[in-house]
Amino acid sequence: MTPIESLLSSLDWREVENVIAGDLPYATHEGFMELLGVRLRCYRLSTGQAIIHQDDMVALLGLLDVNLPTSGDEKMAPMVSV
Repeated sequence: MTPIESLLSSLDWREVENVIAGDLPYATHEGFMELLGVRLRCYRLSTGQAIIHQDDMVALLGLLDVNLPTSGDEKMAPMVSV
């Protein structure tokens, strides 16, 4: 188990209310962790994968102005997979 997986497994996961299930993975649980003074919003997907909200990762990394890569006219989803 990696250090980040260990951190994520120790979170107090709460079930997400009003989930709308679809064909794509969706958040079933949410939790928070603090790392270096930054509060990170974490989500457990229907696939079992844990992700950290992209905005929080940007704050953690100290990036103030990020130009996200785009695919056509759509920006990437605001999440970072771990």
